[in-house]
Amino acid sequence: MAIAASILLVASIGANIFYHKQSVNDQDMLVQALVENQSTEQKLQHIQEKWKLLQDPVIKTVTLAGVEQHPQLKAHVFWNTKTTDVYLSLENLPAAPKGKQYQLWAIVDGKPVDAGVFPLDKTDQVTIMHEIPAAQTFAITLETIGGYPTPDLTQLYVMGNT
Repeated sequence: MAIAASILLVASIGANIFYHKQSVNDQDMLVQALVENQSTEQKLQHIQEKWKLLQDPVIKTVTLAGVEQHPQLKAHVFWNTKTTDVYLSLENLPAAPKGKQYQLWAIVDGKPVDAGVFPLDKTDQVTIMHEIPAAQTFAITLETIGGYPTPDLTQLYVMGNT
């Protein structure tokens, strides 16, 4: 009788360990699914934001194409010509080197106007930049972190005319 009870006890402990491990595994899978779901929801929200901008009749879309040294690069500026709001959407700019950051410029009557620096880790989002009342061209350069009052044209990556 004692042997049978011992066998049942060992079997019960083994089953508990198995089901505990299975429960932990199931919880890990659930957490992973929740994280993936949040990521998908965020991507959908960003796509909806871009779509909303594209549908607005006062939004002017300016495609910034890669310059000669960077022909494969691209970005888009969504410029509200009524409110002067500027939104930036990146496609494929490379990561900035340490100590550097990208900066958006508006070219107004031949003179560069700082439109703001932006984080490169948010490439799937639309970033709100500085308001620009008028511009003939938009461009992106690579500058020191925090931006610079004048662009380093040797570090010009993309540009596009309005």
